[in-house]
Amino acid sequence: MLLATIQAQHVSHRKLAQHLPGHAQPESKEKRVARFFASEALTQTEVAQLILSLVGSKRVTLIMDRTNWRFGQCEHNILVIAVLYAGYAIPLVWDLLEHGGASSTSTRIALLDRLLQFVPRKRVRVFLADREFVGAQWFAALKKRRIRRCIRIRDDTLLDDVPVREAFTDLKQGQLRGVVEREPVYGTPMQVVATLSPAGERVVIASDLSLFDTLAEYRKRFSIECTFVRFTQLLVQKELPKQTVLQPAVRRANSHGDKLPSEL
Repeated sequence: MLLATIQAQHVSHRKLAQHLPGHAQPESKEKRVARFFASEALTQTEVAQLILSLVGSKRVTLIMDRTNWRFGQCEHNILVIAVLYAGYAIPLVWDLLEHGGASSTSTRIALLDRLLQFVPRKRVRVFLADREFVGAQWFAALKKRRIRRCIRIRDDTLLDDVPVREAFTDLKQGQLRGVVEREPVYGTPMQVVATLSPAGERVVIASDLSLFDTLAEYRKRFSIECTFVRFTQLLVQKELPKQTVLQPAVRRANSHGDKLPSEL
């Protein structure tokens, strides 16, 4: 059934039935699909292991992000870690937060450790996140687990007791500039790179990568934003009652969520 879902690239019972083996009548296959989804419940771990089997044995890029979805009268605040595959960010593990706004450091660490139970640390190539996911304890947790970081930081982040925005005051469009030596960022030495978005907004990234690899890798983070948008589009296309259509809620101003791919 899982292979049929992948082949069909759809969750319609009729379309899934077309990819099932055997010579049974289409109606019989549709009933088989319906029985499967009514009786089988896959865990997050099982889904993640299936996705990783498709990725193969190569090292993976992980992306953390958070999004709000409104389903009917209920708003869900979801923290996600996804894997980058063929240009798409595919969720591996997620947590439904019981509150609005940003996640706590302990929640992030718990979600990461859940993922590391079936993804060996040495298989993680790099970990991407936007400026919502910063802080000394969080950066230290990633370093302790020997996971290479590539994370956008806020303009008020201190480098040698000076806000990072003051280190890159004269950036010009198209420039990529970095600090010569690795600087302590939230207590751990990291490469600091800055550029301007097409809209003229300063984008500063701290990473364990080289100067030139940092921006190239961080650009891949936007694939998860596209995943969230596409997920909404697919749900809107289904025959759901209007009052239950899932819609993305606007991120709160204090979440420091980043913009869509046009940013870089």
